[in-house]
Amino acid sequence: MEELEREDLFRILGVVTRGPRIDKKTEEAYAAYEKEIWKKNLDSSPHGHKWHTSFHASSFPGHEKVCARKAMYTLLDIPPAGPITPRLRAMSEIGKAVEYQIVYRWGKAGMTLGGAHPLKEGDDITQVGFADPSTWLTGASDSILDLRPNWLATVPVDIKSKNNDVVEAMKVGKLSYDINHYMQLQGYIYLANVFHEEMGWEAMGLSPAKGGIIYYVSRQNPRFTHEYYVEANWGFINSAVERMRQWKEMFENDELPERDKTWKWTEDPCKWCNYKRDSCKPDVKQKITKLSESKSVEFAKRIRPNYDIEDKKREVDERWIGRSQQPS
Repeated sequence: MEELEREDLFRILGVVTRGPRIDKKTEEAYAAYEKEIWKKNLDSSPHGHKWHTSFHASSFPGHEKVCARKAMYTLLDIPPAGPITPRLRAMSEIGKAVEYQIVYRWGKAGMTLGGAHPLKEGDDITQVGFADPSTWLTGASDSILDLRPNWLATVPVDIKSKNNDVVEAMKVGKLSYDINHYMQLQGYIYLANVFHEEMGWEAMGLSPAKGGIIYYVSRQNPRFTHEYYVEANWGFINSAVERMRQWKEMFENDELPERDKTWKWTEDPCKWCNYKRDSCKPDVKQKITKLSESKSVEFAKRIRPNYDIEDKKREVDERWIGRSQQPS
């Protein structure tokens, strides 16, 4: 009788079961999917253009510790050291779902500018996308809002989903916004200013963006939020613009920028870099100075046998050469 009671307890706690289990197989399914994406590059065209052909507002390089090498490896479409974890993919897709429900309601309320909100819930939302040929910068803000009559300028907004405790800590001042989210929003503010007239916002009577909002939302309860309005930081923005123009020249000149010798491999920005082990460290060791001779190319070919660096360079060139300043 005692043995039966123990078994019942273990069954209630989920330690044992009389039926099949599915979580291990679910984890395996996630992992197999991520490996396929990593090897075949299935996740590379989220906005109609191949991801590697531009710099991205999500990595807007306004602060000092940004890596020119990482930017070059990205333009060459060098695969990361391995697939992302099932946990990160699951959290990313939850975040997209949270963004969707918020932007959908903003669109229904007539608050959004550009893009398109769906005719019915469940249809795709088209984000406001920008492509700046002068910097090769692209970005798609979660939304650009028209908040008149209370606010006369356009307002770029970036939605970030977080655990409930993080949002709660922000609300009581224990935590603030992430510096990378701050820089990403500065990228959207820059792009919204560059394309303000072409998007027709000036003709609508709106002023160019003077700032934007980082909107933190609880994954557990999307109506539990905390927001930060941040003003345009033109010092950061101008530094980022200058860096990206330099990076363009490096790429066009087949130049692999030197790694900053003061950076430690165990600290940011190197600590978690996807290119550290198989690209950057070998290039430093061999004192490589040309992109075409980078050890990253050998690594890319091991992961994707059909990889061709000249194809990758051509895809970048074809996207930008002769391109006028039009949103995409």
